[in-house]
Amino acid sequence: MRIFELVSCVLISFRCVTMSISLCAADFPLPGAGNVDGWEPHDGATIESIDEGIAFCGPGYAFLQYTPSYIARQRFCDYKGIGFRIKGDGKSHRIVVGVWEGRFRYSFMLEDAEWHDIQLAWSDFVNRTYDLFLKMGETGDNGIPPVGFARIMLGDDWQLYHANTHIAPYTVEIADLRLLEEIVPADRIRSYPQRPLEEALEKMRSGNRVLVVCNGDSITAGTGVDEGRYANLLQKMLREHFGNPLIEVKTIAVGGASTRDLRVWARSDYADSEKPDLATLMIGYNDRCWYNASTEAYKAGLDDLCARINYHTQGAPLVLFTLAPGTGECYGLLGPYAVATREVAAKRGLPLFDLNAILSQKGYDALCGLYFDRAHPNAEGHRIIAEELFRFLVSFADK
Repeated sequence: MRIFELVSCVLISFRCVTMSISLCAADFPLPGAGNVDGWEPHDGATIESIDEGIAFCGPGYAFLQYTPSYIARQRFCDYKGIGFRIKGDGKSHRIVVGVWEGRFRYSFMLEDAEWHDIQLAWSDFVNRTYDLFLKMGETGDNGIPPVGFARIMLGDDWQLYHANTHIAPYTVEIADLRLLEEIVPADRIRSYPQRPLEEALEKMRSGNRVLVVCNGDSITAGTGVDEGRYANLLQKMLREHFGNPLIEVKTIAVGGASTRDLRVWARSDYADSEKPDLATLMIGYNDRCWYNASTEAYKAGLDDLCARINYHTQGAPLVLFTLAPGTGECYGLLGPYAVATREVAAKRGLPLFDLNAILSQKGYDALCGLYFDRAHPNAEGHRIIAEELFRFLVSFADK
């Protein structure tokens, strides 16, 4: 699922302004932003002209191409971020803004049909590459200065959302897209004390409502088994074991996602006012088998993702999974990632569900019987994952 919708409303409440605004004279309006001809749509997106600016109709994405003079481009380094006004269609949408060809992105949720002013510092954008040392808006060897910008991205090439549901058509209106001379960064990722897993399990035992959020890629999304995914089976097991019908296990995984995507989406994935009582994370198959990211790059991205989940869930207990081993040409490729995951869990003091070790112990022939292709567990595979995860969680409750 890729849903890269540029500007939208309820991003960061402390930076969203719903009243009319007067733009700073020092800001730099981006040429062509309010003109349909200035945008290049892709993957089914369309751009329409409106009185205030343009209307972006997704899913899909579009690039705004701007070609200022050399002198004007040199002045880009004086600007600290971008701003724009945005208005939704009254439905809930994930909004993503991208700069530097979409390699740096920022996501947030848009819920209403009011105009909002959004302001983003360069440091607010999440580095979506595997070179995490690169810094947006900075100079120097590892910096990406604004002078190098050529296009801004609106929308995304993702067509799927949580649990592999398709993104419904939507429209957002955008006006006053500009570079900002002064701005304070919105996101300063800080660490919350990591709450213990036992806390969530005690709530289950006490009969209180408990929200468990499972994140990951197509394996967690349930590709090939749909409602038979392990998260749904786990919900039934936990409800029966604790006699608590208020336990909800929710899947926010997206088929095809990598650590790069989940790092960008972390703000919007956990944007609900109801924060999870327990979060789980299994991610990395696409990093290795599609993007061939090094173990070092994967480990750095996973560690950063865990930090973002901690911040956006305000320290909710997080169970980190090692990757299921896969079959065929993928068998054996994910072992180094499993080692890296164990190291991240140890560093952060996170409960580790060592699924790689559990399934590998069954032997290759038995393992093949749990998959319908090289990557995706079949119904029996999801049943075993759910049962093993249930035992793992209950073992904490019984301590």
